[in-house]
Amino acid sequence: MINIEAKVRDFFRDDDWKFSEPREHILQAGVQGKSTDCTLIYHCKEEQQQLVVVGFKPSVVPEEFRPQAAELLTRANYKLTLGSFGMDFSDGEFRFRTGLDVEDGDLSITMIRNVTLITVQMFDQMYPCLMKLVYGNGDIIKLFNEWLEK
Repeated sequence: MINIEAKVRDFFRDDDWKFSEPREHILQAGVQGKSTDCTLIYHCKEEQQQLVVVGFKPSVVPEEFRPQAAELLTRANYKLTLGSFGMDFSDGEFRFRTGLDVEDGDLSITMIRNVTLITVQMFDQMYPCLMKLVYGNGDIIKLFNEWLEK
């Protein structure tokens, strides 16, 4: 059985990342993308042999724009092969989540790095579109097509 948490710690050490442990089997790090920063949460599900990485930013989408943001994120999810966008309707938190199931397999530093990069990149690409939607009253289809071009 792979010790997922130990592997994630190795990834952080290898890449010289600062991280914290807010709860058991949860590791957290901050990262700066090209367009915004986000918090990364690593859920190390040892029993299930799964690693889930979530990039999020709290209170991004004001209540009046949440239905339009949900449509934009749903359109984007339809095109994705890995991971998914989400938004908490209660507080407007925007997130991107991806994961790995490593049961009966291996977990390498490269796999953790790849899932981290996918999470950061996707979060970073969608964030400007959400901001244009919220602060520029942007057209959902136009913003979606803009996101597709990235």
